[in-house]
Amino acid sequence: MEIPIVLQPILILLGIAGIMPIIAVIARAAKVDKLRDIIAIAAFAAAMYSLVQLFGVVTAEGAQKYVFAAFGPDKGGVEIYADIYSVYFGMIFCGVGLMAAIFSYRYMEIDTGLDRYYALLLILVAGLIGVAFSGDFFNLFVFWEMMCISSYTLVTFRKYRWEPVEAGFKYLVMSTLGSLLALYGISVLYGLAGNLNFAALRTFMSTGGAGTNTQ
Repeated sequence: MEIPIVLQPILILLGIAGIMPIIAVIARAAKVDKLRDIIAIAAFAAAMYSLVQLFGVVTAEGAQKYVFAAFGPDKGGVEIYADIYSVYFGMIFCGVGLMAAIFSYRYMEIDTGLDRYYALLLILVAGLIGVAFSGDFFNLFVFWEMMCISSYTLVTFRKYRWEPVEAGFKYLVMSTLGSLLALYGISVLYGLAGNLNFAALRTFMSTGGAGTNTQ
């Protein structure tokens, strides 16, 4: 089964993040300490290559999208949508992640648990790309939370020092409050429109809500 091109950069990053503990076991068994670093860098490079390919497709054919079959437009319209602007931002996010992974090759040598570190970094960037590619508020919220959880875990990664722990706690509190407010706003929109898809909401707003509530 061919993976839709619009999903490829996200799945590459999440897939490597998911197998990072296995990679860590292989690295210890083979006594290749830098294996995790190299594979993380390669994952970001592969995701960037996928985004470059997607950019070419979007430029030639227009915006690309993938609608989850179980949640079609009549059930909320959960979809991944990529136009030229979202691909542009996805490339920025992935490029920064790639540079961070390259910088971490030396900078993180003093730390242990680098399989968790790189898995969190991969999830963080996957969440950011997912936010840029979201075609509805459901996906937007899920990917945003993915980004937030991994980012404040990364903030507290050096938990043996007080400063990262304090910063992570403050980040967690502020992020949780913001997420609750966002979730409340999304629930209000769904209550009004019966849909969270951006295209459907645009129609709802432009028609004053006439005939677009699917509930």
